[in-house]
Amino acid sequence: MSRPADESHFFVLAGPAAGFKLSSSLKLESEPDTRYDFRSTDLGIVIGMGLATVSRVLFELRCTWGLSKIVEALGTPRNVKNGVISFIAGYRF
Repeated sequence: MSRPADESHFFVLAGPAAGFKLSSSLKLESEPDTRYDFRSTDLGIVIGMGLATVSRVLFELRCTWGLSKIVEALGTPRNVKNGVISFIAGYRF
């Protein structure tokens, strides 16, 4: 559904999210001998809302919850998942 360009409006969004590891590091002084393996992918859910203005400026707030464990500690059980809050400002072409 398309809106006229002369009308500001709010919107909501929801859907799947995929994350891919570009690099990783972890340093803990309390556990110097523990080796951590980071998974290369993460699947999650994203929800958000935004405002599109008449002047073609766009604002969004998104929350992403990872569903996969991203860290495997060898010898130690860990349940570490991604969680991200994003604020986006942009201009629509």
